[in-house]
Amino acid sequence: MEPHNIPPDDDHRQGYIAAIVVVTTISVIIAWLRMYTRIFISRNAWWDDWIMFISSFLLILTNGILATSFQLGLGRHIYYVPKEQIPECFKWLWAAEPTNLFALYAVRLSIALFFLRLIPKHHKVFRRIIWGSIYALTIADIYVTINYFIQCRPLKKVWLPDTPGECLTDALYAAAPWLYQAVSIIADLALVSIPIMMFKSLNLPKKTKIGVIALCCLGIFTCAIAVAKTALLPALFDHEEKDKTWTLAQLCLWAGMEICVGMICGSLPCLKPLYHHIRGDRRTSSHIPSSYGSGSGEPTSRSRKSKYDMNMSVHVDNRSRSEDSILPKKPSDEDIELGSLENHRQESDLVTPMNTLDGHGAGILRTTRVDFKTEVARPI
Repeated sequence: MEPHNIPPDDDHRQGYIAAIVVVTTISVIIAWLRMYTRIFISRNAWWDDWIMFISSFLLILTNGILATSFQLGLGRHIYYVPKEQIPECFKWLWAAEPTNLFALYAVRLSIALFFLRLIPKHHKVFRRIIWGSIYALTIADIYVTINYFIQCRPLKKVWLPDTPGECLTDALYAAAPWLYQAVSIIADLALVSIPIMMFKSLNLPKKTKIGVIALCCLGIFTCAIAVAKTALLPALFDHEEKDKTWTLAQLCLWAGMEICVGMICGSLPCLKPLYHHIRGDRRTSSHIPSSYGSGSGEPTSRSRKSKYDMNMSVHVDNRSRSEDSILPKKPSDEDIELGSLENHRQESDLVTPMNTLDGHGAGILRTTRVDFKTEVARPI
């Protein structure tokens, strides 16, 4: 490029790094608080929680690598980046892509499993949408990963273009990212639509409605990031563009942000028990773990004994107490729900069996009235 056509030395690296560090920190803290809540407060950790917890470490790894790429020159015009740093910059950028794929897949999988444990089995349409999204994301992720590792032989030709060897044709290489983005957007829209469709059929309190709407909006924002990434993809395939450290910067930034927003969106619904716990609400300190995980709409029963050896059957719906705070279950006439006992349940008029006194007929010797209370935690 002619000297007079060289753009000014605009350096956005520190701003990009700061944004990555701040949003990543917030996302990881929220994901870890979710895990703490599930294990120590709700006591109902399941696969979706563990997968989100694992994805938090993949997020740290991914955005740490991206931050290194920015430090080496990404986000600055290539004409001002020291020549010895350019191959290292693209090498680290290549290393961030597989971990980015795995982290984003883990976040979406966790959200999908979260809905599976929330939605009863008789809602077959919703469950099929979720399983379809999981299968599509899995296949797309495998395809892109394979394509990514075989794009050039030897692999270092990716960041050292002058290395002897061969690479996939442009059309074959570009097909994988475009397909992946299309599947990702469709899956995000499908997952966001589920709470909206279920929301219409439920009679919820005003605060709960606001919470559901806010979560749906956050999910839509995740879809918007995926669309923004798709709009920036052509920069990845433009071989005529020499200023790659500048043109790829925004695409890489949004790639890391997409994971963060998805993690926040998938973890916030699980933190309501923690909120009540911090406030000192004793209703959240139940030690009865939820029995859900199968996604069944049928309640299971638990038998408890009071100190008077009286069996009490408590039916627990197959969902966690934290999920009930998002999409509360409809009360059933046959169920004794954890939330249906407002404060106390009284039992009275316990009568001793009739006895015979000296063989002269039968009669009630004594009637004793005993009042006792059984306190059961409300769902949260």
